[in-house]
Amino acid sequence: MNRTEPRERTPEPRTNGTTQRSVLIVDDTPEIVRLIEHHLSSYGFPIVTASTGAHALSLVEDGFVGAVLLDL
Repeated sequence: MNRTEPRERTPEPRTNGTTQRSVLIVDDTPEIVRLIEHHLSSYGFPIVTASTGAHALSLVEDGFVGAVLLDL
């Protein structure tokens, strides 16, 4: 299996200028990120991803995140 770096997604602004709070998926395994992202987005959840703890913390601190799923 070929491991590639996970594609990190950042929040997208709403049309009224605010940013919708998202589900943050934090994992360094691209396959896991894609699997979780696929399932949650099929239910309409906005998704943000990070492959590092530092990036995840910056998104949480910026207030973009309403829930976090992470790999310990």
